[in-house]
Amino acid sequence: MSSVLATLVVSAVIFCPAQLIHSGFEDMSNGKWDGPGGGGVGGGGGTGQVVGIGKDSFVRSGARAVCLEIWDDGSPDSVAWAAIMQTIPCDTQRKIRVGAWLYFSSSVLPLGSESTAHLRIEYFEDKEGLQLIPTHIYLSPPFDPASYEPDSWHLIEACDRIPRNARSLRVSVVVTGQGMNGRKQAVWLDDLYVDLSPAPFPRGMRRPGKSESTG
Repeated sequence: MSSVLATLVVSAVIFCPAQLIHSGFEDMSNGKWDGPGGGGVGGGGGTGQVVGIGKDSFVRSGARAVCLEIWDDGSPDSVAWAAIMQTIPCDTQRKIRVGAWLYFSSSVLPLGSESTAHLRIEYFEDKEGLQLIPTHIYLSPPFDPASYEPDSWHLIEACDRIPRNARSLRVSVVVTGQGMNGRKQAVWLDDLYVDLSPAPFPRGMRRPGKSESTG
């Protein structure tokens, strides 16, 4: 009897379907996203908006993307941020893989060396995303001009193990800047996905980013 039960348990883990969430930001009317928006201190500011295909606007697929903009008034102590985020239940899943395509331009609101973007994963002990688990916050390696070329879409990915006491998680794309010498800067975002799965990932969970040129 015990061997039969063990087989059933293993089968349930192997064949439990993953939860896959994908957004190209074509329809933002469902209220699932918090933002895009932003703010700042010491003279810094930020905002975000859904943009369409057009001059000085960049979309990877479909007809829309998100643009996250930051700026300051020239103060060296300014801090600015812009972000978009979503809170997702995670009662039974044990692994998370997040990916998003990011873009910055060499001529339209170019990203400076003092600014970066990250994928951010936070975990909460409640389904509403109010009781933060402060000991388990994940930030991806920075997306910045020192590591990535402009005028191309780059796939940024992150993988993590969900804490056992987590009942929800929040996935964010955050752009931050400090002391930007009065220049407005921007990062465009498209085709974000979240893959929640009870099955373990293979070795080498963090895959290198991918890039594609817009020509």
